[in-house]
Amino acid sequence: MNDGRTRDVILEFTSSAASGEDALAVRAWRDEQQYYRSPLAAKHWDVRLPKLFSETLGAGTDWRREISSAESAKQRGHQLWSGLPDPVRQMILHPGSPDLTKIALVRTGSGVDDLPWEWLNDNENPLAVQGSIRLVRLVPSSYPAPPLTIPLPIRVLLVLASPDASRVVDGRREIDVVEGALRNSALYECKAIKGWEHGEIEKALAWAPHIFHYLGYAGISGTRGSLLLHDMDRGTRWMPATELAAILPPSVRLVCLSTYVGVDNYELGGFMKFAQSPAEIPLPTTIVNQHSLDRGTATEFWKEFYPQLTARNGNVTDAFHFARVAAWRASGETCSWASFSLVIRDGSGHPFRLSEGGDQEENRFAAEVQAQWAARMANTLAVRMRPLQGAVQEQWQNVLQTEIDHIKALERKISGVASSREIR
Repeated sequence: MNDGRTRDVILEFTSSAASGEDALAVRAWRDEQQYYRSPLAAKHWDVRLPKLFSETLGAGTDWRREISSAESAKQRGHQLWSGLPDPVRQMILHPGSPDLTKIALVRTGSGVDDLPWEWLNDNENPLAVQGSIRLVRLVPSSYPAPPLTIPLPIRVLLVLASPDASRVVDGRREIDVVEGALRNSALYECKAIKGWEHGEIEKALAWAPHIFHYLGYAGISGTRGSLLLHDMDRGTRWMPATELAAILPPSVRLVCLSTYVGVDNYELGGFMKFAQSPAEIPLPTTIVNQHSLDRGTATEFWKEFYPQLTARNGNVTDAFHFARVAAWRASGETCSWASFSLVIRDGSGHPFRLSEGGDQEENRFAAEVQAQWAARMANTLAVRMRPLQGAVQEQWQNVLQTEIDHIKALERKISGVASSREIR
C-alpha cells in the first residue's frame, strides 16, 4: 500500500487475554508486507477503549439508522482518540513529517471494528478530513494488484435493487444522487438498471463495466454481510460477497455500495461486513455507506468523487478523500459525511490507470488481468501462511516466491507494452 510518498500506519485490534476480558491489544505495522511477514514482531499495547458508545451500539438501539449531530460525533470521536495509547497517537500525527499518513484499520472480527472510526479527532477537525491524513479500512494484501489500464470513458454500472416488491423507492431520485455526477460527462459512460433479480445483474455485467455501483439494501447473517435482491420465485435473495465476486468480470476494479437516502435501510452494517470479507474472496476495493445520511451530503460526495477519480488518474484513495472532505463541508451540523468509508482490498487503493487507447491496449489489458489473478493467488497463500511459524512457513515461502516472480514477469511485460506504444 505504500506508494513512496505516503507513510502507512496499519492498526489491528485483537483481544488481550493477558490483561483481562475487556482488554484489547493494538498492534501497528508500517506496511502490508510487514503485516504478513512479521505478524508477531509488531509492537503492541494493551488498551481499554472507553465504553462511550454503549448508548449507540448497545442492545435495543441501532446507531446506524440515526444521523448523529456533528458535536456529539466530535465528543465521542475525541474520547475514542483519548483511549488510544500515546505511542499510537504519535505514530498517527507524526509531527514534522512532510509525507501523507495513511491510517489503515484492519478488520479482526471484534466489536471494535464496527466503531465509527471516521469520527476520530484530536479535538480539532476529524482526522479523516485533514489534508495530511488518509483514513481507510484495510483488507491487507501481501502483493498489490497492478492498476488496470482502461481507455476513457470509464464504464459505470448502476444497479437499483430491492429485496421485495413491497419496498417501493423513488428510483429516479435515488439514481440521480449518483448519476448527477456522471451525466453530461464525456469521461464516463453510465448504464442504470433495476437489478431486482440476480440474473439481471449478471446479464448487465456482460457489458464489462469498470465500476459496479449498487444502490439498495444490506443484510447481516452471522458475521457475514449480504446485498438484498429480489427473486420472483423465492422472494428476497441474499447475495454474499462470494456470489458477487464470482460474477464480476475482471474489468471491475471498484465496487460502491450506497444506501438509499429516501428510505430506511434494512441492516446498514451489512455493507461494511460485505466489504471487509476475507482476503481470499476476490472482491475489489470498495466504498460503502456505514450509517444513514441525507440526500444533500450523498449528492455532494458523488458529485466530487467521480470527477476527482479521473483528475487523479484512477487513484481511488485520493479521490475518496477529497470527496469525503466535500461531504463534510456540506453536512452542516451533522456527521452525515462520516457514513462514507473506503475499504482497500487491492494493496494500493489505485486500481485504475487511465488511457486514451491505442493498438497495444488489448495486449496490455490481458497482461494486467493475468497479473491481477496472480496477485490474488499470492495473497491467498500469504493469508494461509501468516499463522504458521518457523520451518513450515519457510517451506510455503518458496511457493509464494514463485507466484511473486510470476507477477514481476507480468509487470515487465506490461511495462514493455507501454514502452512499445510510446515508441510508436
